[in-house]
Amino acid sequence: IDPLFQHNLQSLTLSAKEVCPRFLVYLAEHVVRLKHLTFFSDNTMSDGHFNSMFHHRSFNNAFNVLNERQNRMQIMSLKFDKHVRIFPPLLQRLATWFPALQTISFQKIQLDDLINQDNNILMDFSSLNLRYLYVDIKSIIPRRESLTNKIDLEIMRNHSAFSRQTALLYQKKWGNRNEINFARINSYQYGNIIARYRRLASQRALVLTIRANSINYLHFYSDTTNESAALYHAQYRQKFDQILHLNF
Repeated sequence: IDPLFQHNLQSLTLSAKEVCPRFLVYLAEHVVRLKHLTFFSDNTMSDGHFNSMFHHRSFNNAFNVLNERQNRMQIMSLKFDKHVRIFPPLLQRLATWFPALQTISFQKIQLDDLINQDNNILMDFSSLNLRYLYVDIKSIIPRRESLTNKIDLEIMRNHSAFSRQTALLYQKKWGNRNEINFARINSYQYGNIIARYRRLASQRALVLTIRANSINYLHFYSDTTNESAALYHAQYRQKFDQILHLNF
């Protein structure tokens, strides 16, 4: 890399399958102004589970080597785009790999790998203090064959136990044009621990839990307007764009 270009480089876009330890160590040691990283994948979901898993392991191993060498990249903004596979351990390690991280964006990705056996999702960002989190939720919009008709959102502080005092609670329902956004819910009937267990076990709801040390803004987006009627009911084929100002 040209020394002048190297010195001034602040943003970089990389294919996830091309990320390797040697290159990351070079960036950490020599490209000192790098603040914004974007990772994308050349592989679609049709390229096969094995290839996606292989690239995911390579991706993790590369950053683990960087961590072992105690090279800390001062990345403030991180974007995952175009079919990059996201797994729970990767999210939990972001705070270790990028301690200065303030903005995370998940665009055009599949959230399926985060879904547990009870059809719920945990996005655990550990000790990160996030100013802005963007999540494309298209991959978890209910399809025709799905029993799910709502998303229950929990925003919780890192390491805190669930209660109405430690969690912000929202709900988004489908089927009613007047309820296209996530709505804040403060009631005791919804916020107590027994009600939470029922939501977690329900086949009608997907519970999305987001944990971090703090989050200022949470931006949800999806666009299913051009999707096939064979995949989505009419009330689900819509554009959804909402920013929640949390200061949490």
